[in-house]
Amino acid sequence: MKSAPKDIAETRLKLLETGLDLFGRLGFEATSTRALAEQAGVNLGAIPYHFGSKDGLYLAVADHIASQIRTRFGATVGEVMGALDRGPTPVEARALLMRVADRFVDVVVDDQGGERWGPFMIREQMSPTPAFDRIYSQFLEPMNMLLCRLIGAARGAPRPDDTLRVFTLIGQMLVFRAARATVLRRLGWDRMTPARLAEIKDILHQNIAAILDGSAAS
Repeated sequence: MKSAPKDIAETRLKLLETGLDLFGRLGFEATSTRALAEQAGVNLGAIPYHFGSKDGLYLAVADHIASQIRTRFGATVGEVMGALDRGPTPVEARALLMRVADRFVDVVVDDQGGERWGPFMIREQMSPTPAFDRIYSQFLEPMNMLLCRLIGAARGAPRPDDTLRVFTLIGQMLVFRAARATVLRRLGWDRMTPARLAEIKDILHQNIAAILDGSAAS
């Protein structure tokens, strides 16, 4: 008797979520196919059936991460891209840039997904594999290019250092995820709350204004 499409989809999702957890915490080499199957609660043969191999599952996890992040950013990015295509004024572009930054904080800092994706993505940043190419092409590069367009529009025209400035901006946001334990301890916080996220966004807006105003004067 063949498995129902719902069962097939559920098994595939279980393996993706388990792979995200184990590959992120233990790394590719230290994660066995047996451990993946046992934690997912599926037959060992489900891995080659759905993904071909452990390598195939690893790449599929990268696609899974990129897809989830794109979904969370989707509406905001779509609206901002539409506004950019209409040719915003520098003031309008500045507001759009801050809007994307706010959404970045919501997705990467506050969203539980950020906590789950973080270990996998950090491993890929430190020791890139073909999985990094998937995440880079599907999300990291498009997001960087969007932010470059926004900074260029907010400064009145694109400039050679736009990409470098974007990386400094991204770093200011990522620190709240990548160095979360240090941030919480140093600030005396036990967790992120809506009020604390609003405070982070407010400071981030000030820093964006300083980046744009400082570069305009140079």
